[in-house]
Amino acid sequence: MANEKLTWSGEWRGPKALGTMTLGTGWHTVGTAFACGGARYLNAFMDITVNLSTDVRVRLQGLYESGGTAYNLAIATASASVISVEPEYVEFNVDADASQSLTWELYGVYPYAQLQACVGTAGGTAAYVNGVYLVSAR
Repeated sequence: MANEKLTWSGEWRGPKALGTMTLGTGWHTVGTAFACGGARYLNAFMDITVNLSTDVRVRLQGLYESGGTAYNLAIATASASVISVEPEYVEFNVDADASQSLTWELYGVYPYAQLQACVGTAGGTAAYVNGVYLVSAR
């Protein structure tokens, strides 16, 4: 069999903006699922306002088809020591507004992914994601 390069539509290197979102205690997708076929790494630059909520949580899920089953991915690196890495998500232990950089290794095998966030405890004034910018690399 000859060497073939498998590519997926919608490839990009970034930055790609996902937008903003108010955070509750249940997992919600920030923006929408996005095509990332062929990317080896994905980095999310996140600006988070905590307000009166606590324990902001973030996870990345890989999908083999748009709208298909989502699989939680392990995190590769984080930009701060104020986090706790759980098997399925990253939790920010310091309940203060933050700008964070998180990186996941995709191994070039996920054609789609989605970023999700929530809080451990919702406060009187909700936490929210001010913005997320994604960059992919091969």
